[in-house]
Amino acid sequence: MSQGNNDFSFRHKAAFIYLSANYVISLLICLGYLWATPGINNLKSFLYVCNAYFSNTFLLILLLYLLFLPFLFITSKKTFYGVLLPMVTLFQIFLVTDLGIYRIFKFHINAFIINFFITPGSWDSVDLGIKTIASIAVLLLLIIGAEWVLLKKSLKMAPASIQRKKTYTARIIIALLVVMTIGDKLAFGLADIYNTVQITRFSRLLPLYQPFTFSTFAEKRLGLEINRENRLAIDLKSSMLTYPLNPIKMPEKGPTPNFIWIVLDGYRYDMLTPEVTPDILEFSNEALVFKNHYSGGNATRFGLFSLFYGIYSYNWHQFVAERVSPVLMDTLSALGYDFNINSSTRLTYPEFRKTVFVKMPDAINDAFEGKNSYEKDIIQIDTVRQWLSLRKSTKPFFLFLFLDAPHARIYPPEFEKFKTDSKSTNYLFVSDAETLQAKFNWMNALWFLDHKVGELLDTVKKNNLLPNTVILITGDHGEEFGEHGFFGHNHAFTPEQVRVPMVLYLPGRDAAVYEHMTSHHDVPATMLELLGVNTPASDYSNGSSMLTAPERHSNLACSWNQCGYFSEGIYINFAMETHNSGFFEIRDENYQIADFPRQHIQPHYNNVMGIIKDFSKFNQ
Repeated sequence: MSQGNNDFSFRHKAAFIYLSANYVISLLICLGYLWATPGINNLKSFLYVCNAYFSNTFLLILLLYLLFLPFLFITSKKTFYGVLLPMVTLFQIFLVTDLGIYRIFKFHINAFIINFFITPGSWDSVDLGIKTIASIAVLLLLIIGAEWVLLKKSLKMAPASIQRKKTYTARIIIALLVVMTIGDKLAFGLADIYNTVQITRFSRLLPLYQPFTFSTFAEKRLGLEINRENRLAIDLKSSMLTYPLNPIKMPEKGPTPNFIWIVLDGYRYDMLTPEVTPDILEFSNEALVFKNHYSGGNATRFGLFSLFYGIYSYNWHQFVAERVSPVLMDTLSALGYDFNINSSTRLTYPEFRKTVFVKMPDAINDAFEGKNSYEKDIIQIDTVRQWLSLRKSTKPFFLFLFLDAPHARIYPPEFEKFKTDSKSTNYLFVSDAETLQAKFNWMNALWFLDHKVGELLDTVKKNNLLPNTVILITGDHGEEFGEHGFFGHNHAFTPEQVRVPMVLYLPGRDAAVYEHMTSHHDVPATMLELLGVNTPASDYSNGSSMLTAPERHSNLACSWNQCGYFSEGIYINFAMETHNSGFFEIRDENYQIADFPRQHIQPHYNNVMGIIKDFSKFNQ
């Protein structure tokens, strides 16, 4: 064996010993996540969490190994002290810090934590105290010192290790960890298909954990049934959620009006006009109109989550993992309501069958015939109109319609009010002209749906349902066409993407127009107030009643892994996942990057920190 090979073997063996020791250290640190987490009290949960605990830590150490691997070809030992030592030390400091954050907030290090505290001026309002500072300093010194000693010992042990006879112990352990990792990912994927909440609820337990799902492949290639909500038994005794915080208190003989919720996909706040949605506008003259209303997300799943739960959409991931339904729907069910849930797009994706409507799979109609969205919208509304006309039951009902034509920007040819040259968009080359064409098609789709909603409202009136029916008309999110440099939705938190109409008809209440800010987060509290529920909204929501609560001055909207705070013309956008922690920005009232972030962020410090704390409000 050449000297070069001997050198490489020595360096590789030293790195292997050092990282193996740090695997054990990381396991000891990660025990803290298990101790800080309730709900690991049955065999399935225990086995899955234990497996994920070993496999996820293994993947993190493996990542460090792959990052250092190129440096093994550098002959100098200095690379260990100059590269590997700081890399691993920072990793262990990250784990300890992340564990401290998780114990308090029940989420991991993210862009907000990183960037908010390195923004100039953000520490002006923070006083950690001498004891906390001293404790942090001692802990850091201990970690750095321990890693230094451990690396020196690894370098000393490497030559002797090379001389010893080869054993297969290390290979067996690594093979076992690989098998455990594969088993971990397959177990989560199957748990997602079979709604095994004893497993899915732990998807956000460990740092940087990446859940693996394959429901589409399982359905199409393996023939597995993935819509199994009707067999779902929710196990709240071992839940990681405390939702609601206290039981809902209902009056013995409170009001039980009917509810009709109509949601138009992509219905933007400035489209409630005589030109685009005249029938809805005419109906709004009999209703309460909230002109400064915001969704809780810039995409369907997050917008509707905030609408039904009244909770910040960051929590979507935990609620879908737990398969927990909204307090609003549970309350209506307890009051004996009939449910009729309709959608022109399948409610498996987004996963509303596993969240909002998880307890009522038999009430869902999401398989309307039709070649496209507008044909399904027509059939959906015609079906609902017939249901309303033929219904004989005296029980109150909750009727939900989700209309999809604006999402695809398609409509019947006779509804081309705003003339276009093309019905499709070239997304590869979206010029200004293409963007304008897309906007006109979107507006035509809204105009078409306005006509159909008008027919539905006529049916409500003809069947004399209006005197005892609360009607809500809104959008799940908005839609942007280059107003701030974005196209569509789910890209930013501009007014065009998150501000939506809110028309609320209340029987016996005079029409009114409100200019103050309201949010989808306020809707469940408003609906429960109409039912006579006197439980504080804070027990089940991050919002409050739009009718009686003080005016709000800020809104939070979220997407897959980012959130956007808005107040008084200032936008603070940040990522909520560790792997996306580079995203943090402060924008002014024109949604342009702010030149002086300190003067913008300081007045909102306490409010934003309160929102961040509320992310874990319903976590045990």
